[in-house]
Amino acid sequence: MTRLLALLTILLFLGAARTLLAQHADHGDDVTSVVAGPVESDLDAETQAELEGLRQAIAHYADHAHAVADGYRRFGHGLDDPLVGEHWYRPDLTRAPLDLYRPSTLIYQEIDGRRELVGVAYANYQPADEPLPGGFTGAGDVWHVHDMSALLKAAAAERPLLGRIVERRARESGVLVMLHVWPYGDNPDGPFAHYNSALPYRAVGLPAESVLPGGGDAARGIALLQDGACEIEVGRTETMAKLDETQKEALMDACEAAAAEMTGARAVFAVTDTNGTTALNAAAAQVWLDLEATRE
Repeated sequence: MTRLLALLTILLFLGAARTLLAQHADHGDDVTSVVAGPVESDLDAETQAELEGLRQAIAHYADHAHAVADGYRRFGHGLDDPLVGEHWYRPDLTRAPLDLYRPSTLIYQEIDGRRELVGVAYANYQPADEPLPGGFTGAGDVWHVHDMSALLKAAAAERPLLGRIVERRARESGVLVMLHVWPYGDNPDGPFAHYNSALPYRAVGLPAESVLPGGGDAARGIALLQDGACEIEVGRTETMAKLDETQKEALMDACEAAAAEMTGARAVFAVTDTNGTTALNAAAAQVWLDLEATRE
């Protein structure tokens, strides 16, 4: 019985972690965060030097095979938010002291058939009563917090048998503090923004000039142009909610219709001029808002 309970606890913790990822990546119900931050040119010289040091420290991982060889593993079961990319993490570094030049998570984006290193994330567990990490120099980096205790308790709400074990694990887990960093200057919302709106545009071959700063809705609409986008979107929703087959089918139908609408919009609105770009982004934002309303 002890071994069975230990196994169930591990499975429960992993399930909570999956829920954490989905909430963090999209809805952010347990996250205190800001969407945008200062662009790199507005940061002080010391912070810019730290970003350059980070770029040099992670240059080795431009080759994804090196990350795998060094123990980074994928988090999220392929259900990645299109605005945060693929998270590859090292569990041991989430418990280690913060080191700006040794991030616990590497962020990749598949572009032209290969994984490209686009950013990093710092994810570190700490007691709930500890102050947030100092991080980078200045106030540009704003950390967000996941309450692991609340997530674990919520995950065990319908499992009374595991209540005591979860209560103990919840006290031990504390909180997970996180920071995304996009050090390559391609994020219109700055290197410390929570999301990178440019990622979906790059993934489908649209020029950088098409990216709408702060345009989360438009970027999510653009993401529907990616292959398999609806399987990912429905899968992420299913992770957060217990969908029945009728709900899954309805959401998939709505998503596929939205993706087809985006394909049509891209064909109609050429992005060779400002008017075309504006029209495509407006169409993408509306398509996403309509799909989001269906999902809700």
